[in-house]
Amino acid sequence: MLKRVTWMCTLLFVALISTAPSYANTTLRVMASFSVIEDLVNRIAGDAVSVNVIVPRGEDVHRWELTPPNVLALEETHIVFYNGLGLEPWIRHVEAMSDDQITLIEVAQKADYAPLMVSTGQYKGEPDPHIWMDPAGAAAYIDVIAETLAEHMPDQAEAFYARAEEARRALSDLSQAVKERLEGIPKPTAPY
Repeated sequence: MLKRVTWMCTLLFVALISTAPSYANTTLRVMASFSVIEDLVNRIAGDAVSVNVIVPRGEDVHRWELTPPNVLALEETHIVFYNGLGLEPWIRHVEAMSDDQITLIEVAQKADYAPLMVSTGQYKGEPDPHIWMDPAGAAAYIDVIAETLAEHMPDQAEAFYARAEEARRALSDLSQAVKERLEGIPKPTAPY
């Protein structure tokens, strides 16, 4: 009888140890819609957050369709950062499958940055969703990302904000360097 109790206690102990990592794994899991957003989130999150991307590098974010691995990954995700402004038409599928467990962040909508309007073609008059291409726009994205991560992980907020400030400085330096390079280009004298 004693042998059986010892055996049962051993099995119970092994079972508890083998399930401990699933309870202990409290890492915030984030998905970004495409590589630019992923890069910005990684820059702010550091090692404190697990970041994955929905649309792989080299694929077209405008035409992507969710894959079964995307759906499985989304089931384990806490936050999805996406650009918005129509850049990812497939995001409606993510919205449809999301519940109270997934926070969807439309970065362009929350960013304190007014997008330019498309001036020609099919989307004339619509907001240009490519806000990150302006360093000031990318800095506005960084603010949204840092704020969102800080809300979800207040114990890491100081680190998120410090990395955001560092990224904003780097973007400001980049913007200044571009302006200086462009100043050397002669302006046209006649309209085109």
